[in-house]
Amino acid sequence: MVRVLRRVYIAGPMTGIANYNRRAFFEAAQTITDKTCLVPVHTAWMCIGYDYETYMDMSLDLLELCEFVTTLPGWEDSIGAQREILFAQKNGIPHVELGELFVQFPKYDY
Repeated sequence: MVRVLRRVYIAGPMTGIANYNRRAFFEAAQTITDKTCLVPVHTAWMCIGYDYETYMDMSLDLLELCEFVTTLPGWEDSIGAQREILFAQKNGIPHVELGELFVQFPKYDY
């Protein structure tokens, strides 16, 4: 039996947070990897130096490849994360709370 891995995009606040909140993104990605059968996708790995709209274009390109989107705390106050969630809504990509991912997509025992 072939299992197809599905991707979940992690949206959250970056601008104005120390080191662009990278730690929170990487920790969430590791937790998703450890507890679910989903592949986490986020933008915290990107190099510093692009302008804001270039980052947003790249993030929406990545989001478009995903089957789900989840959010980090504080996303509601992030204009970029709000744009990502709106993009997801307009493109039929469901928003699933982080904790709910662990229930809906538990890691398979092989």
